[in-house]
Amino acid sequence: MDRSLDEAKENVLKAVEEERSEIPQFIEKIRSCQEESIQFAQEIAENFIDAQKEIINSMQSSLLPYWESVYALFLNGWWFSPRRMIESYATMVSSFAGNTLRATQLVNNNMLANMYAFKRTVEQTKESGNDLARACAILAKKMEKFNKNEDNNILTQERTAENVTTEKT
Repeated sequence: MDRSLDEAKENVLKAVEEERSEIPQFIEKIRSCQEESIQFAQEIAENFIDAQKEIINSMQSSLLPYWESVYALFLNGWWFSPRRMIESYATMVSSFAGNTLRATQLVNNNMLANMYAFKRTVEQTKESGNDLARACAILAKKMEKFNKNEDNNILTQERTAENVTTEKT
């Protein structure tokens, strides 16, 4: 029985060493995933900005003169300027691009937080497993002691019964 338990322990050690040997690949995969998500966020933001730049340039070249003349004619330019509207739009585009990058950073931070939470869960599981193993060992010792006491009680009762029987005869 000890031999099979020793084999089980050796198998656990082998599995642990195998898992440890895979840590560098796992770290590389996480790093690669984070770099890709950052790169994708950058590309999304840059593509969005480029598209919006084209829209703004198109608006400035074709519609801005028309808007300025319409607003100058009807509103005397006091309500809001078409140029200001384009500037506000450009600010909104810039904010969107920045928020895309911040969202990617938030996702990466959440991934790390979940990894730390998982690590803590594994630590607590280990502590609970150790407590359970100790409790099982204590129970086994108590059962062994109880059985020895019971065996002693049975022997004592048998001896007492033998003595009573021999005394009667």
